[in-house]
Amino acid sequence: MNTIVTVVNGSRARFFSLQPAETPVYESSPRLVEHENLVNPENESADKALWSDNSSGNRSSAGGGAHGYDDHREQHRAEYERRFSQSIAAKAIKLAHKQQAKSIVVVADSHMLGLLRNGLENSNGFSIKELAKDYSKLSISDLHAQLASHHLIPAQRKPGQ
Repeated sequence: MNTIVTVVNGSRARFFSLQPAETPVYESSPRLVEHENLVNPENESADKALWSDNSSGNRSSAGGGAHGYDDHREQHRAEYERRFSQSIAAKAIKLAHKQQAKSIVVVADSHMLGLLRNGLENSNGFSIKELAKDYSKLSISDLHAQLASHHLIPAQRKPGQ
């Protein structure tokens, strides 16, 4: 049962652990408990802070055509995503150690999942399970149901079931 769940999109990561039922009289299965969120401030404000002019051309003062130039925005965005994914992987591994987890479930879109794989390569023996979906905005109960439907965590059930 010792499982950490990390749900990610490009600007936010949510970290959960699977915990025993808080009130075993009413519920018999483990439940997801959210521990923290990690926000990527560089992704949230990258365009505003780094590029005040959203155009990628330079206008001639004589009214001529634009001269294109490459301001490397895509390279900067890729670097922000890479750094964010590294911090997510490090935080997931740290939480897994703290909770004495055996596995880490990572849920993210396919692009972010690829970035996260690099950071989780050195996961020190944790079992890594992946799901290529964006569930970052789901409520905890909806997230639990979705992960259970993909057989990544046990389904919630009432006592006696």
